[in-house]
Amino acid sequence: MSGYAVPRLPLLSPPLGASVPEPAGDPVRADDSAGAAGPAGALDVAPVCAAAASPTPDGFGAPRWEVSDGSFTGPGFQPVPGSDPDLPAGPDGATGASYGSSYGSSYTPPPTGSYTTADPDPSLPPPPPPPPPQDTLPPRPAAPVDPLGPRLIQESLAVVAPRADAVLSHFYALLFIERPDLRSMFPPMMDAQRDRLLAALLRLGASAGDPESQRGFLRQLGRDHRKYGVLAEHYAAVGVALIGALARFSRDRWNEATQEAWLGLYSWASRVMIEAAEEDAMVSPPWWDARIIVHERRGPDIAILTVAPDRPLPYRPGQHVTVETPWWPRVWRHYSIANAPRPDNLLELHVRAVPAGWVSQALVHRARVGDHLRLGPARGALVMRGESLRRALCVAGGTGLAPIKALVEHMAQRQLAHDAHVFIGARRTSELYDLRALSQMAEMYSWLHVVPAVSEDLSFSGARGTLPDVLARYGDWRDHDVYISGSSAMVSATRLRLTGELGVEPGRLLTESLDAVSQGDRLLEAR
Repeated sequence: MSGYAVPRLPLLSPPLGASVPEPAGDPVRADDSAGAAGPAGALDVAPVCAAAASPTPDGFGAPRWEVSDGSFTGPGFQPVPGSDPDLPAGPDGATGASYGSSYGSSYTPPPTGSYTTADPDPSLPPPPPPPPPQDTLPPRPAAPVDPLGPRLIQESLAVVAPRADAVLSHFYALLFIERPDLRSMFPPMMDAQRDRLLAALLRLGASAGDPESQRGFLRQLGRDHRKYGVLAEHYAAVGVALIGALARFSRDRWNEATQEAWLGLYSWASRVMIEAAEEDAMVSPPWWDARIIVHERRGPDIAILTVAPDRPLPYRPGQHVTVETPWWPRVWRHYSIANAPRPDNLLELHVRAVPAGWVSQALVHRARVGDHLRLGPARGALVMRGESLRRALCVAGGTGLAPIKALVEHMAQRQLAHDAHVFIGARRTSELYDLRALSQMAEMYSWLHVVPAVSEDLSFSGARGTLPDVLARYGDWRDHDVYISGSSAMVSATRLRLTGELGVEPGRLLTESLDAVSQGDRLLEAR
């Protein structure tokens, strides 16, 4: 592991009674509504220091660009001139080469057999080889043990919490003054970025008495930072700016002991993240270049994309990936993979264009066959536990259908289901955008039963009502493994109904809220 420690600093608190001017305006604040996450436009877990590589001048069509350390290459991204998030809409329901097959295409059963690597794009140079394996890993960094540290850290957080927004503005101002080269590497709008940083800071500070409990969280952050081009050297600049901002707003409550406590905690946390990133680099690239090979519109605001990664992207059915487009560099959104792993390594993504959603609007209305995207590593816990034969209940709302479809394909490939019911909910019939594919699967597999349910369309001839109500009418689910994906409201209501009135043991449920994914899987919630 690379050696790292935050430089030892003089006491940064201003002298008692000194007049310290407020920062002149907010150098990084801007309205971030265009980047707000929705059911299909989820925000990524952003890094504490998201220093990505600078785009080459070659434009998006250029074959490669280099990360600042030269270790990996990827597609050359160019931002769209200007910053207007209102993207031109493509022709609704259009067909032809640019939009793939027409609405309502038939379902092709998942192929079986050994998994092989897809042929590489001959126009691109081969990817760099992975780093050689190491015989031994470096010793795991030990958490700080100062018994007074946790209390000092939590007291300082309580002091600055009422002015948290100003603290974070000052942090970024200090960081960009010291490292102005980093500002252009961050997302264009910083509000969501600051919210994530604050939540991560609160979570780490609240657990200062037991920092080891956050090791898994920090290791995940370290791995996720790789796709932004974060290097070990960047953590020092972040640490200095963080300590400076906390000292600035703690005023007379800041002292040398508090500063040392924060330095110890941050140095340990950064070493954990660096260690995880280095281990991940031995086995995985920071991102995958992917080409859109099918773009199929399913109504005015939904598209199904099939993308071909430049190398196999490992994942488990039910997981999601983050996506970056050439039109909004450094802005990543989560989308669930809608198919089980295939021999050709293709991935199917379901995207709903949300109002003012930069990435989702671009993917639905602007993307075309042949366009390139970047994909981050697969994440998520909505996966099957074990490979035994089972009874399954799958509940999907909106584009929450994507991971459910992948799970059903996996059951079919591995012959894991004795009996499976899939309930697909929507407000109107027109929103059942992939019902035909699921219905054709049910015709092929006698163990699969697909039940569409519509809550607001009185003309619908099938089940009517909300998903929890429909489930209550349809049967006894106590001996089923349950998978639920959709909006947080639907997931919560369905979970409550199943574990309460319908008697399903909570341990049989696995859920994924699209709203939770939009907050980075809730990884940044303070405990």
